[in-house]
This record gives sequence, C-alpha cells and structure tokens, in this order.
Amino acid sequence: MNLLTIREVCERLRISRATLYKLVKRGMLPLVKVGGKSLVPEEAILKLLGVTPRSPLSEEQAWERYYEELLRLGLTTPESREAIVAPRFADFVPVEVSGKPASALIIEEREAH
Repeated sequence: MNLLTIREVCERLRISRATLYKLVKRGMLPLVKVGGKSLVPEEAILKLLGVTPRSPLSEEQAWERYYEELLRLGLTTPESREAIVAPRFADFVPVEVSGKPASALIIEEREAH
C-alpha cells in the first residue's frame, strides 16, 4: 500500500487542502495517521477517481473522468473544464535569459550599503 502526504495528494489531484479536507469530511477519502502525520492511501485516490489500476485509460481520459467526478461532487464548475482537462500552460517552457537574476542584484545592492 502506497501512502501519500497531504501535499502529494493535493498536487496529484490539483486541489487545495480545503477541498481535500472536504472530501475527508464527506467520507470520500480516508486519512491514515502514522506518527502524527496524515497520509492518504493511493488506492483511495484511484477509487475516488473511478480508476482501477488495470484500467487502460489514456491520460486525457483519466483527467476527463476526474473532472466529471469533481463536477458531480460539486467541487468544480463547468466553466473550469479547460483548466482541469487541458491546461493551456501544460507545455509551457520557460525562456532562457542572460544576466543576473533580480535576487542577485538585490543582494549585491544591500551588500554595497
């Protein structure tokens, strides 16, 4: 059994901590306490999404199913579909620039005074 931290679950499901705790309160996700740390079984996430480990879903189908479940639970709106299923910046690649980062300039300025 693979256990995930609260942060990992939120990142994986792309939800806030508040939304995660709503799911726990509604009995849809179990929390396991280990040494005072709250963890969620990975199988519970798959069950919430309606995905079985052997399910041959493509990534796009899995996101679509996830969105439909969030919509059913009232945790999202129809308008947010694009952001969840096909985010615009998923293939964003930062541009490389030359020069010093702003943080380095600020440090140098502070050291000069």
